[in-house]
Amino acid sequence: MMKHKLYILWGLLLPLGWIACSHELEDVLSVETESLTYRMKFNVSYNDYDGQSATTRVQNGVWEDGEQVYFRFHEVGGDVTGIATYEAATDTWNVKPDKPLVATDIAECEALHFVNPSNSNSSRVVLTTESVIYVDKTATYLVYDDLLIVTAVLSPKTGRIRFKGIEGQTFSVAGLSYYTEYSYTENKYSSKNVQLASGVAADGYSAFAYAYFTDEDNKTLLFDYTDKAGFLRAFPESTLKPGESGYITIPTMAQHDGWTLVNKANKEEITLPEVQTPKSASVRSASAILRTIISSAGNGVISDAGFIYSTQANPTAENGTKISCGTAVNMELRLKELTPETTYYACAYVTNEKGTALSDVVQFTTISKEEDTSSIVKDGFGDDDDLNDVIDSDGSIGKNGYGEDDDLNDKTTSSGSVGRTEYDADDDLNDKITSSGTMGRGEYGDDDSLNESTVGGGNISKGEFSEDDNLN
Repeated sequence: MMKHKLYILWGLLLPLGWIACSHELEDVLSVETESLTYRMKFNVSYNDYDGQSATTRVQNGVWEDGEQVYFRFHEVGGDVTGIATYEAATDTWNVKPDKPLVATDIAECEALHFVNPSNSNSSRVVLTTESVIYVDKTATYLVYDDLLIVTAVLSPKTGRIRFKGIEGQTFSVAGLSYYTEYSYTENKYSSKNVQLASGVAADGYSAFAYAYFTDEDNKTLLFDYTDKAGFLRAFPESTLKPGESGYITIPTMAQHDGWTLVNKANKEEITLPEVQTPKSASVRSASAILRTIISSAGNGVISDAGFIYSTQANPTAENGTKISCGTAVNMELRLKELTPETTYYACAYVTNEKGTALSDVVQFTTISKEEDTSSIVKDGFGDDDDLNDVIDSDGSIGKNGYGEDDDLNDKTTSSGSVGRTEYDADDDLNDKITSSGTMGRGEYGDDDSLNESTVGGGNISKGEFSEDDNLN
């Protein structure tokens, strides 16, 4: 009897409970349905780069625990997304789609596998230039109860590239694009340009970078050369297609086929600089002045400029003398210690990132010492020269031009002449020189030949010499 009463009570309460909780039960059933897990049998092979069949850990039957493959199952009414996770302990794949899959005959799906992702979760995968994307957009699947059978041939989606150079060489290249993120729920990739810095290993190559190339995508790469300059090259369509691999030789000034040296600020070509033919001035027996102007920097940055001079008609740093004047636009150089009566040849040089340019040659000839009557004037010395400080405007040196401890200072009058009083009392010349600085007969000893031959006033006449004297 009690049993029947319970049935009746349950029968009465059930409709009420269904009315009150039907939505909650639907939600629970929905959650349980959405969390349905399939066991997956994954029949997969890989094509490596350049279309070659690859021997991979997959073919060796070794997967890492927790490794994931992403799917888009193409079903009537829309795609169903899912993530398959490998469980090493049971050697099985578990697949959780966002809703149940329809039991069906063989249908198509898209399979994606990411190698070396930096991070991944249930909705997004974060990628780097070392991340490889393998894809099969025409994979197939079959659902049988809770067993999912997937067959796929995964091939690279990115182009693999590395850089060839000299061991130990470092470089930086801009213009490569790589995939930064994949949203499997939206089936959407994000990508961006990257400044890739790397080095060259002992085998002459850098590590691989996995760049984003498509048939419609032109790439312009820029290698750093200096802070202001770089090598630029535009790569045409399909230089590297997805799944292809190759290398690029790092450009240098010695070898840069196909690359253009450019100013990184405006991406325009850098050419050799230009400098005007020097002009010579103030050519003396041992000195001359060269002047010129840098007329163009060649869209680059001037790093050095100056003059080269030689006694050979084509002056070079090897056969002549090279003197730097810095990087000023207006250059002037005073040449010193030249040889009198000698022809010299000179040119100007100027250097930027492209190289060194030379001007036309100017020639000049130094004069003889006899012709060189030039006096030294104050302006002939640099501001920091001692002589510049002690020379009057007319170029003469007076008593004040010497230091107080100089002997010449003590012996020189204000006009710069030396008289008797400028010598010490024990000097022979002091004894023999009159106050006016002249010598008379009395200033010589009795045994001096000149004393006998000199008249009282110090003047010597022809008759005072013997007939065999040269002075006679």
